[in-house]
Amino acid sequence: MMTKNDLSQIRGIVQEETRKIVQEETRKIVQEEIEPLKKDISIIKRDVKKIKIDVKAHASYFDKEQLELKDRVKTTERQLGITPLF
Repeated sequence: MMTKNDLSQIRGIVQEETRKIVQEETRKIVQEEIEPLKKDISIIKRDVKKIKIDVKAHASYFDKEQLELKDRVKTTERQLGITPLF
């Protein structure tokens, strides 16, 4: 016949083994789900880097264009004798 102590020991063993199984299965599932996400994140990071480079290139182009136009406006104002607004 089993005693309360025996049942308590069995319960402890079952809980420990169940916990191990659940952790292992959970780890497997998480890894299966995370691996594709890691790949997607690396692709997104690469794309963001490219976008940053493109934005910088466009910004520098428009800055250059804006400076050239500003110089042209100043020259035109000076030639026409117009007082600059800014």
